[in-house]
Amino acid sequence: MKLEGRVALVTGASRGIGAGIARCMAREGAAVVVNYFRSEAAAREVVQEIEASGGRAIAIRADVGDFQQVKRMVEQAVAELGKVDILVSNAGIKGKGKALIDLTYEEFTETINNHLVGAFNCARNVLPYMRGYERGDIQFISSRSTDMLMANDSDYNAAKAGMDALAKGLAKEERYNGIRVNAIGPGLVPTDMAWESVSKTTGMDDLEDVDKGMPLGRMVRAEDIGNLCVFLASEEGSHISGEVIYVRGAVGAEPPPFYLPKSTS
Repeated sequence: MKLEGRVALVTGASRGIGAGIARCMAREGAAVVVNYFRSEAAAREVVQEIEASGGRAIAIRADVGDFQQVKRMVEQAVAELGKVDILVSNAGIKGKGKALIDLTYEEFTETINNHLVGAFNCARNVLPYMRGYERGDIQFISSRSTDMLMANDSDYNAAKAGMDALAKGLAKEERYNGIRVNAIGPGLVPTDMAWESVSKTTGMDDLEDVDKGMPLGRMVRAEDIGNLCVFLASEEGSHISGEVIYVRGAVGAEPPPFYLPKSTS
């Protein structure tokens, strides 16, 4: 298995993309910390799935936007599992979907805090440990939005673009410490958060209809992101660092096809 003997901390792992990443990491032999904030039951379910498949996992509650809570989470993870040498900073919230002029200060900073500050809190707390290992991997789950930069998404765009910049700079800082740092920008994944946005924007309410409208026949799945996370943390991905990698199924720097009128040519 590609990650045998390693320990992965995946934030926001009780559902959606985070849960998919946690399952993929465990499948390849890593012990997994399933971080959650609200749903303990969902986190426990992910832990049970991993254990039922012969893996090892624990669930730890922490708000990634709170530095001290993250510090305690990392300390607990190291105490219970021996180390944390893979971090996947995935936890976040949806953007407010408003033009900048309509955003309040509180709304803007809430989005920034959950994504960009959360990524800082997690990386800052694992780095002192990772520097003592032969290898460490930090992965920030960003978004295709950093390439699209759509209107009425300023808070989310800024937060995720900040994560991309954080990854690129941190990769240079830690390159001689054996730590690889990358950002991953998923396309549309059928999570609760994404599905709410799609339904509101397009009026579509059938997942199959959305899949049919995608260039490769389906939306990105959580496991697609998880498989890339595994690859980057494996020996095969050992020479990849300081990159922003988009996973969006042939959708370029424009809205997914079903947002746009179909060509008649």
